[in-house]
Amino acid sequence: MTAAPPGWPTDLPPVDYEGQVSAWLLDRLPPEYRTSPVRRHPLVLAMAAHEHARATLDGTREVYRNVRAQLRDYVEQAEIEASLAALEALAAQFSRSLREVELVEQGLRGHIWKPRL
Repeated sequence: MTAAPPGWPTDLPPVDYEGQVSAWLLDRLPPEYRTSPVRRHPLVLAMAAHEHARATLDGTREVYRNVRAQLRDYVEQAEIEASLAALEALAAQFSRSLREVELVEQGLRGHIWKPRL
């Protein structure tokens, strides 16, 4: 790959990234993956990282949807509002991470991006 598509991870060089991709993907997965034989298969790691990132984003969105209703009797309103703002920021971060993992997975599958004019 010579050109990085929009959203490509800033900490993974788009040229000759294959040598660094497993370590990059392992940084996005739970630590148990580092000792699993799966760590030797970048495309399997990419698939796992994709599902993990999606589940993390979905879980954060679920907390956001339910925190007010489920915790209003236990947490002050101001704390709930602050938590909602923090959850929005986390969801944005997780959404970017999901996009990065998707792009890396596409690259491992041989997708070639063409620069747009």
